[in-house]
Amino acid sequence: MATLEVGRVELAVTESLAPVDAEVVAIDIPLSLPETVIGRACETEARRMLGGRASTVFSSLPRWCYEAPYTSATLDKARARLGSAFSKQAWSLGPAILEAMAVSGGHWFETHPELAFRVRAGGPVAPKKTWNGVYGRLRVLADLGVSIGDGPDGVPPDDVIDAVVCAVVASDIAAGTAHSVPGEGPDRIWY
Repeated sequence: MATLEVGRVELAVTESLAPVDAEVVAIDIPLSLPETVIGRACETEARRMLGGRASTVFSSLPRWCYEAPYTSATLDKARARLGSAFSKQAWSLGPAILEAMAVSGGHWFETHPELAFRVRAGGPVAPKKTWNGVYGRLRVLADLGVSIGDGPDGVPPDDVIDAVVCAVVASDIAAGTAHSVPGEGPDRIWY
């Protein structure tokens, strides 16, 4: 988790999402789920905006998929009801998604770091697990007046950088300068 106050970043590792004492929380976790399909319109639009980096946006599953065990029976049920199965990687996000949905309130907003960086960089940035990706993201943050000191021990640099840009998005939401896809409606990804 990262908090941002006038360019100063405070980083902390937390075991759970609640309680979060912040005016606005921007989190890289879906805060709504589709009911009868895999994926939401906001995810499709975010992928369109990301172009070659579209695969960084996962498709959300209906709640019942996350609540069921990952078994061949569940996958068969998904094929019958949704027209497709889903990956174990997509399913493994379930506990975090369900926790975020349970604790989020009206001051919580879904964001996507890759989209936030792309827009702020004015174009694509290198993959976040590469040196050029890390450096490019740090440069974008520096251009925004945000610097990162020492990160928490044991947390990969790209996770720290993603948390910081989520804090930037939260700050922009609070200031009324953030954008979202789509521009209106309950299911939006902010950037």
